[in-house]
Amino acid sequence: MLAAVLISFRKQRGMSQEKFAAQSNVDRAYVGGIERATRRPSFSVVEKLLAGLDVTWAEFGTALDREAKRR
Repeated sequence: MLAAVLISFRKQRGMSQEKFAAQSNVDRAYVGGIERATRRPSFSVVEKLLAGLDVTWAEFGTALDREAKRR
């Protein structure tokens, strides 16, 4: 669910994975692994990703909840 939510936010903002990684100060390959659900980011990395997307924890939580209900 994390991957789907991050991809959705990234695409809504018209960001490439490379730009997303740069704005989040996270390695692009690591972001790719997160989006493929082969990497599990720490809390601090998720915090960086949300900052890079300009998404609040509340928005993120709502999106995760929506994704969970969709599945």
